Amino acid sequence: MIDKDLDEVYTLKQIPGAVGETYREDGMVVMEYSSPSMEVHELRHGGQNARNELIITGRGESPAWKGGLGHLDRLSMEVDAYKAQFGFSAGSMPKSRNHGGYSFGSINRKYLQGLYDASGNLLYPGI
Repeated sequence: MIDKDLDEVYTLKQIPGAVGETYREDGMVVMEYSSPSMEVHELRHGGQNARNELIITGRGESPAWKGGLGHLDRLSMEVDAYKAQFGFSAGSMPKSRNHGGYSFGSINRKYLQGLYDASGNLLYPGI
């Protein structure tokens, strides 16, 4: 069981751009988002942290997934967040080289492995 502080503080921060990130800074869990659909996605990660499913770490660091199960756990956390995003706004789903993202069932490991940023770099290399 992850030992968590019940008084943990969460905050939302709107940023420009097309991405979001959830990280820990100055004792708070910060959920950065650039659009309402990304806000839903990042809120899901905040909820995963609150439910002890993962431990949010510093900016730019990979979260520590419960039990240290590695990439498979990270994938399921991201699939969960992308499904929440899809439920809020299906048209907001990022494009994947592996297609998918057009239904709940198509948001899976293969879909995530093909996601890329504006520069063409994979968002989840090595998963």
